[in-house]
This record gives sequence, C-alpha cells and structure tokens, in this order.
Amino acid sequence: MTPLVACVVLVAAVTHASWNALAQVLRRGGDAVLAAELSVNWAYRVWRGLPVEGRGVGPALLDADALARTGPGLDAAAARWAAVPDGGELLWRWGTDR
Repeated sequence: MTPLVACVVLVAAVTHASWNALAQVLRRGGDAVLAAELSVNWAYRVWRGLPVEGRGVGPALLDADALARTGPGLDAAAARWAAVPDGGELLWRWGTDR
C-alpha cells in the first residue's frame, strides 16, 4: 500500500472527532504534511463522488494516475469496514494489512 493510499484509508476510517485531533497533529509537520493532507482529502472526495469543481473546492491536487492508484485501497478499506458488525472494531496494521 502506498503512503498516499494509507493516508486516504485513514481519512476514510476515522471519526470526525478523531480527525480533528489528528489534523492538529498533522499540521505541526509543516507544508509537506499539509500538502499530503490536502491530497488525501482530494482523493477521498473523488472516491466518494463529492463535488470536485466549483466554489471552495480549488484545483485538482492529484492527476488521473494518482487517483487511479487510490481507488482500490479505498474500496478494500470500505469493504473491510462494512464487514465489521455493529459494536465491532477494525484493527488495521499499517504497512502489513492491505
């Protein structure tokens, strides 16, 4: 799994409250981390079918090849998440689980 796919999967899996805490930590990493965070957000928007044009969206941050690489990872993560029963949990080992 590429780092970008791993980040996109992370965004797709965390709750809103967790994401706010995580975003505060990520922003401490400077411009490179912020650029990666925005790229992950872009890939997630495309994957979910959210608007990618219009007011407030900004320019495309990833080209078609990069977006094509993120889709399978997001699909796999969504399938794993959907298989978790109510009250269950999903353990993901970064770097080993795909």
